[in-house]
Amino acid sequence: MDQVIATPARGHQELPWDEDARSALETVVSREPVLVRISASKRLRDEAEQRARSAGESRVTAQHVGMASALPVGGRAA
Repeated sequence: MDQVIATPARGHQELPWDEDARSALETVVSREPVLVRISASKRLRDEAEQRARSAGESRVTAQHVGMASALPVGGRAA
């Protein structure tokens, strides 16, 4: 049987999200092609939470989502 590398467990608890941040995430993800939306959403959520943590914040805001969405997500030509 093929061996697969296990997905690492998260070493931290998820941060709470402001309603504006959730709305911003939905807007950004809705622009992605349907086939990549799930993975795009996960990458953006993870990046926004990382940016909030790095800034010492206890919540994810729309600003964190905006900064995360400036990164290439997928489905676009380089």
